[in-house]
Amino acid sequence: MVILKLLLILLTIVISSCSWSSNEILYKKNDMFYKAENENRNNKIETLSKKKLYAAIGHLPFEEKKALNKDMPDDHNALFYSAYSKKMGVKFNGNENKELLTAIDNWMGTPYRWGGCSKYGIDCSCLIKNIYQDVFDISLNRISFMIFADNVIPIDKKNLTTGDLLAFEMDESGISHVGLYIKDNKFVHASLSKGVIISSLNSKYYKNRFVAGGRVIQSQHIKIAELHVKDLPES
Repeated sequence: MVILKLLLILLTIVISSCSWSSNEILYKKNDMFYKAENENRNNKIETLSKKKLYAAIGHLPFEEKKALNKDMPDDHNALFYSAYSKKMGVKFNGNENKELLTAIDNWMGTPYRWGGCSKYGIDCSCLIKNIYQDVFDISLNRISFMIFADNVIPIDKKNLTTGDLLAFEMDESGISHVGLYIKDNKFVHASLSKGVIISSLNSKYYKNRFVAGGRVIQSQHIKIAELHVKDLPES
């Protein structure tokens, strides 16, 4: 009888031990599973937060966009240029002026208004003037024709770079429209019918009306009429 009791006790201990071992293995598996799941979830959240950051960037005030751009990590930089490449239909290489791109984006979709200079309505010359003031702290003339008379030196079309200006003759009365060159023959401007949009120099409409390219002179005291050949950019 005593021996039988001992055998029962021993059997109970063995069963308990096996059960504990099985539970321990299960807990370890569950722990590894949850750790992996948490890691995946955190990665997804991080990726999502980056996407949200750049999805929201267009809705931020310009000053906040500038602050965001200053200390951006490399992986965020890549995402920044990727987002703007997609948004503007231009392939950026990561060396473009981020403040310029965000300033352009800041005005996208603003309706056109002749003589206007606000988010309620803006015309082509004031758009360019505001972008240059905000990004480069350079004050340009308020009139399209006068910008090309006073503030720029001529640039050949094949030598245009991001930030250069474009002059158009819309009604056979001389320069009457101005845009800002982005890249890949794309430029931003305030269109009479569509407001602030990005258009292509390759389109027949703008190709036929294009007059000249111009690069803004840093010194506001230099006039084109006073420039010499040595002052012009190499072509």
